[in-house]
Amino acid sequence: HAHVFLATGAQLGKRLGVAVETRNMAFDGLIPALMLNQVDSAIAAISLTPERDTLVDFSSVYYGGADALLARNDATFQLTGLQDLANYQIGVQTGSVYEAWVRDTLISPGLLKPQYLHTYQTMNEALQALVSPEPPIALVMMDLPPAQTALLTQPVKMVAQGLNPQEYAIAIPQGAKTLQVQINTALKDMEGDGTLAALAANYLQVTQPLPLPTPAPTQPPATP
Repeated sequence: HAHVFLATGAQLGKRLGVAVETRNMAFDGLIPALMLNQVDSAIAAISLTPERDTLVDFSSVYYGGADALLARNDATFQLTGLQDLANYQIGVQTGSVYEAWVRDTLISPGLLKPQYLHTYQTMNEALQALVSPEPPIALVMMDLPPAQTALLTQPVKMVAQGLNPQEYAIAIPQGAKTLQVQINTALKDMEGDGTLAALAANYLQVTQPLPLPTPAPTQPPATP
């Protein structure tokens, strides 16, 4: 799953005429790194949310994705609605939109006990917890493409999807308007010439990506 973001970043660097230096960081450290100017941009399945938008700026949306819920192959339960999730312990990645979704949609209304939410630094850690001999969780909520990969490599099955669709964008420091315009222009070109679709097909095996929203007009940066 990470390869598609590395390839997208490499394409952007090529089109912007800049060298790309990649840093592998913990997901929940990406926004703080941008706020501290430790990195110039972050691209790693970062969903555009109002909460994040108050901390950093974003490019236009470059990919629309969906979620999935995975359970062990030997699980016998079925999920028919949100109410069913109240009975099971759920694993998510720390700092992800799925952690926020579980808190806002399940815990805040009282559907799920707070202790039933388990957070992990990486999705691999969550999957390993799910398939361990004495699993502390019954479900893992994650992006659909890596979930589909997990179906091929782990003894898990998909029990639900599409509960929390996502729109992915590139995060940049607040006020980086010139960079924002340059990235948006490159993304528009990559969408128009089929590069984004080719990357999705090559790395995510997605032949029909979800339609992207029409980006709002971007104001040109003021002359210094």
